[in-house]
Amino acid sequence: MAGPEIKIGVTFYYVGDLQKAKGVYSRFLGVEPVYADEDWARYEITGGSLALHYLPELKEIEEIKQERGGAVLSLTVSDIQSTLARAKASGFRQVREVDERPFGKLSSIQDPWGNRISLLEPADEK
Repeated sequence: MAGPEIKIGVTFYYVGDLQKAKGVYSRFLGVEPVYADEDWARYEITGGSLALHYLPELKEIEEIKQERGGAVLSLTVSDIQSTLARAKASGFRQVREVDERPFGKLSSIQDPWGNRISLLEPADEK
């Protein structure tokens, strides 16, 4: 069944402090936003874009949110341990320990407002 072409455009998360969020995400991603104003910032990442939208009433969370549901950005990384170390140093919290599966190593992190990111280090293909 042919139809219009559909692509994933921008994935976005809401944050309660855009300036702090830009610092957290810029340190973690290793790049500055390609665009930013007082309401949002957009990062270009291989495969798509990530935007942070300012929502002033959104408060930082005190504890890791364990519940499932909602959006999760999944990033493929070359070294999950060094990525986790960089994420923690940038202001993220590790939500789950590294889990080794046949297809690779998995973990997840959470920003100060509870937005989750899944990390995957693919298994070596032999």
